[in-house]
Amino acid sequence: MQLQWLIRENNDELVLFVLGWAADHRIVEHIRPERCDVLAVYDYSEGIGGSACLKNLLSEYSRIHLFAWSFGVWVAERILEGVSFTTAVALNGTPYPVNEIYGIEPKRMAVTIRGIKKSGMETFNRRAYGEYFDSMSHLLAPRPLEKNIAELEYLASASVEEYTPSIGWGKGIIGSADLIFPPENMVRFWGSRSEILPLPHYPLADGGLIEKEIGNR
Repeated sequence: MQLQWLIRENNDELVLFVLGWAADHRIVEHIRPERCDVLAVYDYSEGIGGSACLKNLLSEYSRIHLFAWSFGVWVAERILEGVSFTTAVALNGTPYPVNEIYGIEPKRMAVTIRGIKKSGMETFNRRAYGEYFDSMSHLLAPRPLEKNIAELEYLASASVEEYTPSIGWGKGIIGSADLIFPPENMVRFWGSRSEILPLPHYPLADGGLIEKEIGNR
């Protein structure tokens, strides 16, 4: 698990991104909310150890705004237990990412892994980033393919283990054009906390979404 500061200016507030599979900090470095430090968490190819160090960093802030994307929703649940958040928003994901009812169906997950092993990342990335793929394609190969596969196999395996979610998510934002996580499964999990927007799986091209969720401070 990797941590990358995007803004560290000793502000009282922190925006914390827990990103999804095969991503790194560059896909959110354009998001710079006023009066906030910004920290990105990503790369789970070697597991999700190091939560104690992360929690120690978080203890410096009076207000923490959590935005977890895709598999990052599950990661956040597993590494941030006991942390209090001012804002907690799940973006195109659920605490059960490989699940027939609330996430990606296990058979579909297995097919995705086989396809990436055979043909690489481009097809997946085109589906995940949608209309933003062409402008972002230079940011979408942060690690060798072998590490991306190891990361996905780890996430797919570990996330089916039973556990009890503990984060008090305020809402789940669901992209109606998400081709990775079935929108209907996410709506089934988030229920009345669902907010459906016309977005692909990657929902962070417009930094205004984050500003809106942080709201008046």
